[in-house]
Amino acid sequence: MSALGTWNAGTDPSAGLAGLPAQAPPPGVVPNFIDPYSRGPMLVIVSSILIGLMVLFVAARLYTKLRINRKLKWDDLTCVLAMLGAITYTITCILLVRTSIGPHQYNVYAASLAADSFHSQFFVVNIVPAPTLLCAKLTFFLLHLQIFAPKVALRYCIYFGVIVVTLFYTAVTIFQIIANTPRRGESWLQRSQSPLIEYTKTLGIVRAYFGMLSDFYILILPIPGVWALQLHQRRKAGVMAIFMTGLLVCITSILSVYYQMILRHINNDDFTWHLLPVLMLTIAEMTIGVTCSCMPAFACMLRHHLPPYESLKSLLLSRVKSLATVLTRRTGSQCSRSDGPSTTPSFSECSKTFTPKTHPSANVSWQSRDRCTSDSRTQSRYELGQMRTTRTYIKGGMRTDVHDDGIHLKQEVQQSWIDLSPEEIRAAYGDSPV
Repeated sequence: MSALGTWNAGTDPSAGLAGLPAQAPPPGVVPNFIDPYSRGPMLVIVSSILIGLMVLFVAARLYTKLRINRKLKWDDLTCVLAMLGAITYTITCILLVRTSIGPHQYNVYAASLAADSFHSQFFVVNIVPAPTLLCAKLTFFLLHLQIFAPKVALRYCIYFGVIVVTLFYTAVTIFQIIANTPRRGESWLQRSQSPLIEYTKTLGIVRAYFGMLSDFYILILPIPGVWALQLHQRRKAGVMAIFMTGLLVCITSILSVYYQMILRHINNDDFTWHLLPVLMLTIAEMTIGVTCSCMPAFACMLRHHLPPYESLKSLLLSRVKSLATVLTRRTGSQCSRSDGPSTTPSFSECSKTFTPKTHPSANVSWQSRDRCTSDSRTQSRYELGQMRTTRTYIKGGMRTDVHDDGIHLKQEVQQSWIDLSPEEIRAAYGDSPV
């Protein structure tokens, strides 16, 4: 695509451009060359975030392959190459934003768009996307080939995708190099006015459409293979969710097609303004593609370092239950204080102790008194002391061989009232205290 405006300065387009705008401003608008409004900062912010995420996920991928799996494969190489291409493209776009891309074209000096530095940077912008997208898509195909190689039909579909994608992006790269490289004795600006540049504009739209179709092909390709895997439904859904992150790449490619069509139909009208969304979406398509290709390795790293799902679920539930128990105890203690003085007889007022005959070994103290009537029973509560865990063991041998090792377990359940009258207690447990 050409970076020129609508001017034509003959054999030396750079002559007489000093101080002139790159495009005639609309009626009543005065060009602002000092601090014009620009959409360039938006590209810098978005691209910085996307590049940071991409580098983070690629680092996680390499960590997983080197430290956990301890084996690198071809898809790791293509992923790293795609990352380097995306970084190169992003840096070049940021340099373009600092000079001329982003403001309206009538707020840009014509000499800025005629400079060799601008066209050399634009050469990189035209060449780098095709091989970068090729490496990103090959990463997906090679990953699918590792997982679904036993599936014959899927394997041939992957081969078909690899061949088509490689041929297309290789042809685009070769044509872009031929069309944008200056011939001997030709300047960058003169080359930008070559008739081949018009073909590169059309090729940009074709590349956008092909990228969109290939992204949907890569997205749909693993679905039959995932559903055919012998996995639990939950695990299968998790694997499917990892592959469905590629839907972000498809959305980006659709938007890229839309803005490529706008750029094609403006016919160099306000070129510097309309080019920025195309550059930003190309960055997003490359970086998001590389990031999504690292999702399986990232999930493997999380599974390696985090506890399994069931253990994590049990741990979280236990923490929630413990917190709920603490809050309930605090609420109960506050309510007991607010109830006022209790009318329940204290333990010191009870005078008799009874132990059930059916359980002579139970060390349970039942304390009662004759004045524990039914009225007082309805107003009292159970109070249990704090339970503490103890370490116990069973010692073998004869009964006479069991010695006292100093470990005594004793649990006393004390109650402030008994739901029986004294006569019923004597009838049930007898009159003999322990």
